[in-house]
Amino acid sequence: MKYYSGQVAGHDSLLEVSPTVLAKPCNQFERQFYLDAPRLAPAVVPFLAPYHGDFTPASRDDAACDESNAVLIDTRGGKLNIVIQLGNVLAHLHTPSVMDIKLGTQLYDRLADDKKRIHMEELSASTTNGSVGWRVSGLRLHDPVADAFTNYGKAFGKSLDASTIATAWLEFTKHVPHHAVRLRILEQIRGDVAQFLATVEQVHGSFVGTSLLIAFDTAAAVTGSSDVPTCVRWIDFAHSELDDTLGPNDQFLFGVRNVLAALDWALAHLRMESSPSL
Repeated sequence: MKYYSGQVAGHDSLLEVSPTVLAKPCNQFERQFYLDAPRLAPAVVPFLAPYHGDFTPASRDDAACDESNAVLIDTRGGKLNIVIQLGNVLAHLHTPSVMDIKLGTQLYDRLADDKKRIHMEELSASTTNGSVGWRVSGLRLHDPVADAFTNYGKAFGKSLDASTIATAWLEFTKHVPHHAVRLRILEQIRGDVAQFLATVEQVHGSFVGTSLLIAFDTAAAVTGSSDVPTCVRWIDFAHSELDDTLGPNDQFLFGVRNVLAALDWALAHLRMESSPSL
């Protein structure tokens, strides 16, 4: 295995098992989410990465026995004591431009101690998670002219406020040279997010710190094709659980609805740009 070079946000811990399968160190919550989804929320499964089982990380001594294939897995002090194998949802994209969106106003789970809770409440309040329920955690754009990727760190998302966050969609698609294709990409993503919202409105549980991974294939976009592959997937369940006794998760749904509203703003902005002046 080798480290996955396409990770946009998080702790840079994803490993590439093969071009189509990734390994992710995780806790029991995340593993259980993937196990429970087909039974408790089957309608949401198409929005998840395919789950291919799990394994326990080898010890350092075990790794030393086969140094030719050894990768030191970051278990963050033993907190991530399971490794799940997930389908690489970007494998079908030749040159993916990717946005990672952190959803919800609440960023701490029921197990958080007071110190952690206070810290995460302050983080939410100081970012757009607190105001509109979503934040750009990371952005990785492919520039077809330079044939190079540009990574945006957390600072980009933190630089946006409730009045400017919708412009992230314009930044996300800025390298698409054809206006009609740019519109079409955002329309496809908007349709998928709307379908995702309609699905998760019927799903019960606690969804804390989950993300939407959104991508499109820049290589296809620059050709002017009307059929540009896109991707909308729900990821990151280390602090989440499916539970029919809890009902819908309003703080999470608030964020998804505002992602949709931001897409509507971006589409209206681009359509206005393309309209002839009177």
